[in-house]
Formats: sequence, structure tokens, C-alpha cells
Amino acid sequence: MTAYLRLMRPKQWTKNLFVLSAVAFSGRWTDPAAVLSAVLAAVAFVLASAAVYAINDAADAEADRNHPKKRLRPVAAGQIGVAQARLFAVLLAAAGLGLAGWLGWPTLAVTAAYLALNLAYSFRLKHLPLIDVIVIAAGFLLRVLAGCTAIAVEPSPWLLLCTAFLALFIALAKRRQELSRGNAEAARKVMAGYSLPLLDQFITCMMATTILTYLMYAHTVHHARPLFMLTVLFVLYGLFRYLHLLHFQETAERPEDAVFTDLPLLVTVLLWGVTCVGFLYWEKVA
Repeated sequence: MTAYLRLMRPKQWTKNLFVLSAVAFSGRWTDPAAVLSAVLAAVAFVLASAAVYAINDAADAEADRNHPKKRLRPVAAGQIGVAQARLFAVLLAAAGLGLAGWLGWPTLAVTAAYLALNLAYSFRLKHLPLIDVIVIAAGFLLRVLAGCTAIAVEPSPWLLLCTAFLALFIALAKRRQELSRGNAEAARKVMAGYSLPLLDQFITCMMATTILTYLMYAHTVHHARPLFMLTVLFVLYGLFRYLHLLHFQETAERPEDAVFTDLPLLVTVLLWGVTCVGFLYWEKVA
């Protein structure tokens, strides 16, 4: 059972907090029904993403054995067979789709799109330079959309763009960290299509674009409270800190570890969240 739990990659579940962004930024956290629907949508994505991880590990078992850390994954290590991993993935996907369907057809459609996109990624798209990181970013975008459909709110286009560009920034940073190890091509064929100077240019571009789209979101959606623009200071420092970790530490390859192990980054994320909630509550009661 421990091996199957590891196959679901619990550390990666934090990515599904993006599903809750809709209920948070819409100010509906005081509505118990909306909060419950958002949480259930997040659980559906936990199950769906775990199914994707299981399928991906089954497909990449041989390649993972050449990776210094991925070789310890349950399928690569021989703790779970390829057939068993695939069956487990089917069960997880069915449970995730069932829960999403209970929340409504729109949420089911978004969850199904996420599964279809990631299946295409596991078997083909992950081998295509640039397309691979775009698919990763699309996964985060679908998470936000799932949260919106679950509580029936219209998403801000600027928030969606900011999410997509932030996800691209992180995905490119992961690729850079992998490439800097020197043996990346042996573990991931797509790395042959990247170089460190190229990735540095992409990362710089995505960081600037993320900041710009966040400012546009703050200006257009929260124009009644100009002070909300000040939350960009936390975004700036958070991105700069992550970029610093990328060049000086290995944790940047695993954002879920970086956020919880790097104290300055963790404090920045918490302060950003508290400040955003404070301004949103002010808007709600004013």
C-alpha cells in the first residue's frame, strides 16, 4: 500500500491547490456550498493527476531507471508491475471523473480534457521540445478552470493568462535544472532540444510576462482597491527567489519542495496569500 501511495505522488498534490483559486479570488470562501464544491473539484484533480502519474511511471519505467532519483519510483524500482500500475491508473481516473461528473458536466469536461491532454503528453507530446512545457502549463490552466466550473463563476482572462505564464516559467525552470546536471538526455529525450542559453531566455521572458499579466489582473479586476496592486511586490520577490534557487540550489527542479523547504519563499507565499485575502475581504465588506 505504501508503494501505491508513492505512485500517486502525494507531494505533487499541492499543485491542485490551483483548483481552489476560483473560490478564493471570487471572495466566495464564506459560502459553504461553494467551498465544498471547490474542495471536491480539487479532490477530483488529485485522483486524475495521480492516474496520470501512474500511467507516466508505467510508460517511463525503463528511462526512469537511468535517472538518479526517478529510479526509486515504485514501478522503476520493481515494487509495482507495469500492468498493476496501469490498472491502478484506470481506477483512479474513473474515481476522478465520477466525482467531477457529480459536480456537473462542465467540471467533468475539464477533468476529462486534463486526462486526455496528459495521456497525449505521456505517450507522445513529452518528446516534443516546447510542446512539452506548454502542455504542463495547460494542465495548471485546466485546474483553475475546473475550480471555476465547480462554483459556476466566470474566470478573469488575466488570471488565466497569469496562471499559464507562471506555470510555463516553472516548467522551463525545471527543464533548466535537469539540463544543468549534464546527463539529462539519458533520462529525458526531449532535453536534446534545449540548451541552457535558450532556456535562460525563455525563463526571463516568462518571468516578465507573469509579472505583467498579474499587474493587469490586479488593475482590471480590483481597480476599486488600488492598494491590491501592492501584492505584486510579493510576486516579484517570489519569482526572484525561485530564480535564485534555480541557479544556486537543486530544489528549483521540484517546486513543491522549494516552497516548503525554503523559508524565504514559504514566508513570501504566505504573506501574499494573507494580503490577497485581506484585500478581497475588504472589497467584500466595503
